[in-house]
Amino acid sequence: YAASTLVSTPRDTPSFDLEAPAPTRGDRAMKARISATLFGARSPGEHVAHYEIQRRVASGGMGVVYAATDTKLGRRVALKLVRGSALSERERERLEREGRVLAKLNHPNIVQVYEIGEHEDEVYVSMEFVEGATLYEWQRAPQRRRSELLRAYHDAALGLVAAHEAGVIH
Repeated sequence: YAASTLVSTPRDTPSFDLEAPAPTRGDRAMKARISATLFGARSPGEHVAHYEIQRRVASGGMGVVYAATDTKLGRRVALKLVRGSALSERERERLEREGRVLAKLNHPNIVQVYEIGEHEDEVYVSMEFVEGATLYEWQRAPQRRRSELLRAYHDAALGLVAAHEAGVIH
């Protein structure tokens, strides 16, 4: 981005105005794309489709999950981004098929899937945001009783069974 802008004086002598204009939306979008390409990260305030990134929540083998705001509906979501270039056509179709199936499920132990789409060569899945620790973090609390652990794993298994019955193998 240019640090100065060429302006002319009354005598048509070129001079430099050191007050740079404010970055445009396009400038900010370009900076965000470069950052995502170089560092695999999205910045707070950046948009992916109609979702505004709030913060990075987690990352895994397939992608990165962000807490985001659905600007159309005004609700907080978990937004999972998967680099489209990292997916084969078959994997992309499988992800979309699983997204459609999961969006139809309504189970207390499965997060609700709201939308699946593409944005700048990335596939995204918008889903229910659940605040709290990961199961791994939760189970390591020193005061955790065996009955609590068994109940949590039982509940997770019920969700897994529901997904399997719907045709989703995770």
